[in-house]
Amino acid sequence: MAATDDSIRHYTDLAGGVFTVLFSFNFPYQISPNLSGGYVATAFSANQVREFDLSNTSISTFTVSTGRGVNTMDNGNFIASDGTSLVELDRSTGSRTTIRSGPTFRMIERAFVDPSLITSSP
Repeated sequence: MAATDDSIRHYTDLAGGVFTVLFSFNFPYQISPNLSGGYVATAFSANQVREFDLSNTSISTFTVSTGRGVNTMDNGNFIASDGTSLVELDRSTGSRTTIRSGPTFRMIERAFVDPSLITSSP
């Protein structure tokens, strides 16, 4: 899986020579797996987050301004970053909840923390 300047590609060989363009996506920024075996991607210039599978079925689409990062939360919703905020995108209702506003947020990666290492609440 790769993001180019104008599309999302699925590579079928390790050398990178054989690929299928899944769909056009203007300036994709991050691709992450979702919880159901598909993927979610964000595009800076397309102002969009798109959830899809390898058969190029679009599962859900959200509008975000200058999309930067996206990943799947444990509840199945998406956490996404844009030019000015960090937001939760609800897959069932399509709603958008701002988690934090501020400077530009970027890539979002999952982190697994051993609960026994947490000594206090924020």
